[in-house]
Amino acid sequence: MRRHPVLAIAIAVAALALVCATPATLAQEEVRDTVDVREAALLVELPAGVEPSQARERLEVRELGVERQVTQVEALAGQWRVRVEIDPGLCDPESKRAALVALAAEAAAWVALGAVEIAVAGPPAEIRLASTRDPGAVERALLEEAGRGPCEERPLARIGAALERLAAGAEPAAVRADLWDGLARAARAKADAALAEPCAGGACLLVWVGSGGALRPDLAAPGALRGPESEAAGVAIESARRDLAEGLGVQGWRVLALADFGAARVAASGPSAPGARGTEPPPPGRIFPSQPWLERQIGPGPEGYERYLDLQLAVLRFLASRTAGALIDDAANLSRRLAEARRFARVWIRTDSPRDGRAHEVAVALAGRGGPRPLTASTWLVTGESEALAAARARAGR
Repeated sequence: MRRHPVLAIAIAVAALALVCATPATLAQEEVRDTVDVREAALLVELPAGVEPSQARERLEVRELGVERQVTQVEALAGQWRVRVEIDPGLCDPESKRAALVALAAEAAAWVALGAVEIAVAGPPAEIRLASTRDPGAVERALLEEAGRGPCEERPLARIGAALERLAAGAEPAAVRADLWDGLARAARAKADAALAEPCAGGACLLVWVGSGGALRPDLAAPGALRGPESEAAGVAIESARRDLAEGLGVQGWRVLALADFGAARVAASGPSAPGARGTEPPPPGRIFPSQPWLERQIGPGPEGYERYLDLQLAVLRFLASRTAGALIDDAANLSRRLAEARRFARVWIRTDSPRDGRAHEVAVALAGRGGPRPLTASTWLVTGESEALAAARARAGR
């Protein structure tokens, strides 16, 4: 039987396509069929008046610049894990008490967010109060901790001790090696200890009560203590602190950093006029009575005091900015940040990014009449097992 010419041509074309389907072409088709599409969660602060049920269609999420589909938005009311961690380097009793008393006054608000635990930062961390939703227990523990001491030796004190060794005739290279090796090791150990604490559920508040520090303390050190050793240590310290910020962010930790309330009021928004916001600096010669070298290094008077505050708050600002957190400078600001925490939601997105264990930068915006409005949200998303976190936990013995 003779085939119709059109049918014969169609059969011939189909046969040719099958013959010409190379292994590469078939492999591409197989990849399309097995793309690893999955869901991942972010923490996003919704604007006041926008409910999670209203937000899904308006949220715009980009991962490494690629737009992702939002599949679900969940309220976080009562689901936070709240961990108050006190830096043992916060040695000023008045600063420590002011911050912890302010926290204690908001005990009921903390437990409304979720279960609260209190610890002194490590390594190893010391638990002062196990996870609880009892506001009375939280208040009592914080007030008790406000009166505790002593504190560990801070980097500034170590620098002062090193200068004293130089004045006493010690070998400069040996003094620099001891100082900077010790500071670099301490920075890495603290970062590893913090990263070893997992954030179960991906919605955790780390309330950090501490004195902060410089990202690169070597750049602020006196010339007598600077050299190849200080530069190498400075790079290592900055690397440890960047790893800490990124690692906390990808796990779902949001850092609320409480510094010395009086100090932070002066420098919360960068250098400002002397005595800004009602905080007067000490008179010349009384700014750093235990570390006179520091006043010589940064300069006397109100301007020097503000340079010091700006330097000391650098780490706290960095941790807060990289984790969708905040630097808290006074009791009123603390109340406002607590209100903001109640507006956070868990946002689920669909992603097909590779499971490479690396931090992928994320940006979130809310569509509106005036155009997309950027929102405070998780800065990082990790797909797969994070090699950096695994290494930190191994070093910390977890």
